Amino acid sequence: MTAALAALPTERDEQIASRLLGRIGRAVDTYLAMGYGPWAVGDSAQSPQRTAHSAQLSAVESLFLRGAQDSTLTYGMRKNYFDAYVSVARSREALLRLDAWLDSASAAGMPLRQPSRWSIVTALVAKGSLSGEQRRLDETARDTTTGGKRRAFIAGAAFPRAQTKRVYFERYFNDQTLNEDWVTASLGAFNASEQSALTLPYLRPVLDTLPWVQKNRRIFFLGSWLGAFIGGQRSPEALAIVDQYLAERPQLPRDLRQKVLQARDDLERTVRIRAAFAH
Repeated sequence: MTAALAALPTERDEQIASRLLGRIGRAVDTYLAMGYGPWAVGDSAQSPQRTAHSAQLSAVESLFLRGAQDSTLTYGMRKNYFDAYVSVARSREALLRLDAWLDSASAAGMPLRQPSRWSIVTALVAKGSLSGEQRRLDETARDTTTGGKRRAFIAGAAFPRAQTKRVYFERYFNDQTLNEDWVTASLGAFNASEQSALTLPYLRPVLDTLPWVQKNRRIFFLGSWLGAFIGGQRSPEALAIVDQYLAERPQLPRDLRQKVLQARDDLERTVRIRAAFAH
């Protein structure tokens, strides 16, 4: 992440900059121990590890915000910075800024269009912002289009509540009227990185449903399903669940086993990196 942060300010190629932003954002989501909620960053009771991670997060937020506000950059470059800022925002200051942007027609000097508004709402909900619930209600009333209903469903999946996760998970299987595209689109919000403790209880049920998913869902759904639920985990406990599942299923079809192993490899790497930098 340090190398990417150093290279990004002078990068003017949109595609390369987008990749750097993605790598930095992934590092923040996957490797920094921040928790969720506006109290999660800047808390005086933080451990030394979390204090160090807060400093790293602050540097990332500041860099992304400066890029979004830099009028010398192309619109495409600024929009990439803006989207990345919304994704990584976790500090009190950043969450308050996101919230304030929803009261304006512009953000970081750019027009604030509906997809970006929903991205902000979803981020506020996922990060446990106190305004998240009301902002989702307000945006649902503001955007009554079919796309708005879809985005409201996605934002709803991000609430850091056990009951919300239970209701959504049951709907994924039992609601025959629920559009499969809505399910796929909501998986990332359901498995928000800060909420891995809430989603961990669903990891084994997700693995147990793989044959059903393969039979009853479209071909690309399985990868999204596995990638979201395993990719949303960070802990050795999650890795142990995946390994136990594989050990108990020696006859698992080869294609399913390979897909699980692919997602497992990334989880194992995450666990090792977080353990190596835990102190």
